Amino acid sequence: MTVGGENGTVTGTLSQGEARSSTDCRFTFSVTGVPDSPSYEVRIGQNGGGPPVPGPELGADNWVYAVTIGS
Repeated sequence: MTVGGENGTVTGTLSQGEARSSTDCRFTFSVTGVPDSPSYEVRIGQNGGGPPVPGPELGADNWVYAVTIGS
Protein backbone atom coordinates (compact mmCIF):
# COMPACT_ATOMS: atom_id res chain seq x y z
CA MET A 1 0.00 0.00 0.00
CA THR A 2 1.12 3.54 -0.61
CA VAL A 3 0.21 6.91 0.81
CA GLY A 4 0.93 9.86 -1.37
CA GLY A 5 0.32 13.52 -1.92
CA GLU A 6 1.63 16.38 -4.00
CA ASN A 7 5.01 16.27 -2.25
CA GLY A 8 5.87 12.58 -2.48
CA THR A 9 4.79 9.03 -1.76
CA VAL A 10 5.71 6.55 0.97
CA THR A 11 5.02 2.84 1.32
CA GLY A 12 3.52 1.05 4.30
CA THR A 13 2.44 -2.49 5.18
CA LEU A 14 -1.04 -3.73 5.97
CA SER A 15 -1.68 -5.92 8.99
CA GLN A 16 -2.65 -9.56 8.47
CA GLY A 17 -6.30 -8.55 8.63
CA GLU A 18 -9.31 -9.47 10.71
CA ALA A 19 -12.26 -11.34 9.20
CA ARG A 20 -15.42 -9.62 10.36
CA SER A 21 -17.79 -11.77 8.28
CA SER A 22 -17.60 -13.97 5.18
CA THR A 23 -17.50 -10.82 3.02
CA ASP A 24 -15.87 -8.20 5.27
CA CYS A 25 -12.23 -7.91 6.39
CA ARG A 26 -10.53 -5.10 8.27
CA PHE A 27 -6.85 -4.25 7.85
CA THR A 28 -4.95 -1.73 9.91
CA PHE A 29 -1.80 0.09 8.90
CA SER A 30 0.60 2.72 10.10
CA VAL A 31 2.77 4.79 7.78
CA THR A 32 5.53 7.10 8.97
CA GLY A 33 7.40 9.80 7.11
CA VAL A 34 4.45 10.98 5.03
CA PRO A 35 5.35 14.41 3.63
CA ASP A 36 3.10 17.41 4.23
CA SER A 37 0.57 17.82 1.43
CA PRO A 38 -2.72 19.63 0.85
CA SER A 39 -4.38 16.24 0.17
CA TYR A 40 -3.53 12.54 0.39
CA GLU A 41 -4.42 9.40 -1.53
CA VAL A 42 -4.14 5.85 -0.21
CA ARG A 43 -3.65 3.06 -2.76
CA ILE A 44 -3.88 -0.60 -1.78
CA GLY A 45 -2.34 -2.86 -4.40
CA GLN A 46 -4.06 -2.88 -7.76
CA ASN A 47 -7.42 -2.26 -6.10
CA GLY A 48 -6.69 1.42 -5.66
CA GLY A 49 -8.25 3.12 -2.72
CA GLY A 50 -10.65 5.87 -1.88
CA PRO A 51 -10.79 9.40 -3.21
CA PRO A 52 -8.09 11.92 -2.22
CA VAL A 53 -8.64 13.30 1.29
CA PRO A 54 -7.72 16.88 2.26
CA GLY A 55 -4.86 17.03 4.77
CA PRO A 56 -6.79 19.27 7.22
CA GLU A 57 -9.68 16.79 7.20
CA LEU A 58 -7.35 13.88 8.04
CA GLY A 59 -5.72 15.94 10.79
CA ALA A 60 -9.12 16.74 12.29
CA ASP A 61 -9.89 13.00 12.31
CA ASN A 62 -6.63 12.20 14.21
CA TRP A 63 -5.12 10.96 10.92
CA VAL A 64 -7.49 7.98 10.76
CA TYR A 65 -8.39 6.90 7.23
CA ALA A 66 -11.13 4.39 6.44
CA VAL A 67 -12.07 3.12 3.00
CA THR A 68 -14.24 0.36 1.57
CA ILE A 69 -12.88 -1.46 -1.48
CA GLY A 70 -15.05 -3.67 -3.61
CA SER A 71 -18.78 -4.18 -3.57
